[in-house]
Amino acid sequence: MIDQKPQRVLIIEDEWLIAEGLEADLAGEGFEVVGCGYNLSDGIELVHRVAFDVAILDMMLGHEKSYPIATSLMKRNIPFLVVSGYTHEDLRDEFRDVPLLNKPVTSPQLISALRALLSGEVRPPAQSFCKRTTDGASRL
Repeated sequence: MIDQKPQRVLIIEDEWLIAEGLEADLAGEGFEVVGCGYNLSDGIELVHRVAFDVAILDMMLGHEKSYPIATSLMKRNIPFLVVSGYTHEDLRDEFRDVPLLNKPVTSPQLISALRALLSGEVRPPAQSFCKRTTDGASRL
């Protein structure tokens, strides 16, 4: 049997406790977290310095939006998942089809979304994990 390397994940999340929870959830499912950025400048630096297969991105990092990070990921064709309090309607047009999970997110939701993204079931920005409801919220 061939050993498969764990999928490498970069987390960009300004809330330390949430980032730690995401890291624990991912490690428990066999993912390798290669870094956590807690603000925009750390996130930009990590995106360009660390090797990873997929990223988890909070759209609001303190008082700054993470659009520069999302743009860099899209230009480099690195899949990413937005985990945020934002909905698709809150995002700039070019990011409205990026896979998005609304906070609070459960571990099964996160793992399922990442696996779908990594398997190619979902190819951002063409598809989304969320369906827009009549009240304007985004749901899985």
